[in-house]
Amino acid sequence: MENPIWFNDFDRFWFLTWTSYGQWLPGEEKGFVSNKFEHGIRESKNNVPGTPYDSDFSDLKAYSQGLLKTEPVLLSYQKAVLIHEQFEETASFYNWRVIACSIMVNHIHLLVGVLGDPEPKDLLQKFKSYASRKLNQNYPNLEKGRWWTAGGSYRKIDTENSFKRCIEYILTQNAPLTQWHAQLKYDYRK
Repeated sequence: MENPIWFNDFDRFWFLTWTSYGQWLPGEEKGFVSNKFEHGIRESKNNVPGTPYDSDFSDLKAYSQGLLKTEPVLLSYQKAVLIHEQFEETASFYNWRVIACSIMVNHIHLLVGVLGDPEPKDLLQKFKSYASRKLNQNYPNLEKGRWWTAGGSYRKIDTENSFKRCIEYILTQNAPLTQWHAQLKYDYRK
């Protein structure tokens, strides 16, 4: 992929990731990124790119499932379209730009360009919050307002190489409901 001409048009790029409610719980066999305790000692989460996730902590998974307040949420194509539209609206309102996104049934990846230096935790929360509002308007009481798992991941993308790798990662997700890439004006919807 060629270097995008707008790479230098933004002060920061943030790669945001989060899961839908009840998905990828701590302890999952398929892998998870969460703080955990082993032998009574708190360990930090293993979320460094290119390193393996933690996986298969059956006691932790059972405990996590017991804490759920509603059924786990799986996104549909219709919900993904609404979410994507809201991402664009949210970005426009704050003078941000959605560079690339993939929305899967159980998680979301979003690369966003920003001016200035807003707190990445606030960026993540704004995208999640406005998407929840849009979903609640269109699916009242369906999930009792619990669309997302608490928190999420935010990583600063600060080199052109990491920028390109991030876009490639987002666009090569398995079974996306919808994807978007601003430079290519690429919109893939099943």
